[in-house]
Amino acid sequence: MPEPTQEPTGEETPTRPVPDLTPAPPTPGERPVTGEVPDTHMDAVIADAVERSGASAEDLTVVRSQAVQWSDGSLGCPEPGQVYTQAIVDGYWVELETDDEHLDYRLRHDGSFRLCTSPSTHPPLKKQPGT
Repeated sequence: MPEPTQEPTGEETPTRPVPDLTPAPPTPGERPVTGEVPDTHMDAVIADAVERSGASAEDLTVVRSQAVQWSDGSLGCPEPGQVYTQAIVDGYWVELETDDEHLDYRLRHDGSFRLCTSPSTHPPLKKQPGT
């Protein structure tokens, strides 16, 4: 059975454009941002990385320490079977490297964090100044 169609009334319903919340991928050669994560948060992440990797803090390289906005409560690292808040979450993205390991940490604004082993394909939003 065909779908019913609505006759045009001559008035168009105004629509607002839906913003694209996914930032463009970095341009080739663009370096990740560092230095935006509070020291107390970085200290906790580095202590966790030292414990997990067995490396010393001096052997860790900070690849990224950036203020971001995650698109939902999964912090860009969803786990199967889990349900997450569907709201923008202010936080941070920290990536560390040792000689043989890459550690990807996701933080909430309050400093709680988790090691991400299954990142989503959508990067976080870059945090805008004043937000």
